Amino acid sequence: MSTTDWPATGWIDDRLAQRQWAARQRLASRGLAQTRKRRRWIRDMARAGLAVSLILLAVLVVEIGRKAVTVAATSHAAASVAEFSRTT
Repeated sequence: MSTTDWPATGWIDDRLAQRQWAARQRLASRGLAQTRKRRRWIRDMARAGLAVSLILLAVLVVEIGRKAVTVAATSHAAASVAEFSRTT
């Protein structure tokens, strides 16, 4: 026997349906909030990874530049020594 058979308690079916709908809405809202939080965390980690890679790239560029200056200075010095030794 369902509650709709009793006229005095028929309102309870509507109330239960409303409560079930509200509970589903809360669960969906909570799930969406968790998804947004997870996406925000992933996006933050991607940004941090990008920042670290840019810093490493900058350091690599500086080190390559320093090496190029050292090689150029060494070759210039070697050329000067060779020129000096030829003249003497």
